Amino acid sequence: MTESTNKRYEAMSTEWVNALRNYVMSRIKPEDLVGVRGTISSEATNPPKHLLRYGLDRIGWSARVENGKLEIFDRPIADADGRVVADYALMVRGMHVKDSEEMQFLAENRSKLEIYGHPGQLEQVFIRTNIREGFYNLYTA
Repeated sequence: MTESTNKRYEAMSTEWVNALRNYVMSRIKPEDLVGVRGTISSEATNPPKHLLRYGLDRIGWSARVENGKLEIFDRPIADADGRVVADYALMVRGMHVKDSEEMQFLAENRSKLEIYGHPGQLEQVFIRTNIREGFYNLYTA
């Protein structure tokens, strides 16, 4: 997948998560995962009904690194080391925020976010892939 395709996907749909997985995996090198371990989860409440799956009342994506291997899942992980839970509409708005505007967006919406635990080093792996401007901004409808 290249940025030039500009195909957009409905946020957190199965197709979107598959595109996210492809994007991240194409940018991660084995050395990026040395010493990294843990789980993260991004969960959206009140999503459009057609996006619900697995019998859950929310949708999302999650990732786990264990033994130097990164996996990205098409579902939330309830007991992830670091979790963010928010209303679907807010999540989608946040995906369209530029890197330079992220801190302001988070500050303005902090009371609307549920944050649990800490993502640890795994968050940095995703940041290094330029996930916000390289994926969220380009591939999220």
